[in-house]
Amino acid sequence: MSTTAKKTAAASKAKAPKVAAQASEQKEQAAIEQPASTEIPSTATSYAASPAELAEREKAAADKVAADKAAAEKAAKPENKLKAKGEGILKNHPAETEVYMTADGYGFFKYSDAKNHAASIGDETVLTVNKKG
Repeated sequence: MSTTAKKTAAASKAKAPKVAAQASEQKEQAAIEQPASTEIPSTATSYAASPAELAEREKAAADKVAADKAAAEKAAKPENKLKAKGEGILKNHPAETEVYMTADGYGFFKYSDAKNHAASIGDETVLTVNKKG
């Protein structure tokens, strides 16, 4: 190994601890600079004039989230989807007063047709949807 190569190798070895120390310091600094939570602040906290107003806004925001969650859960139930689809069918067929919905989303104006179809798909559930009003 030549003298120049030895000097370069020695210099590399000397720099390695410094580089590792700098990387460690950068990680620590980044951890200090980052907020404790990555959660997006609520819009309810924007421009609140007083603590009471802030509390009121936060409560309203929480109530809205709870109401949205309840509505999503209600809409996710299969009976509600079938009922909504049945109501849509009745809107398109004003002469009919009720529709019988099968689990796979098909609507029939005769109960016997719905029952036969339900038996053929293996789910004998038939939901009756009546016209509103």
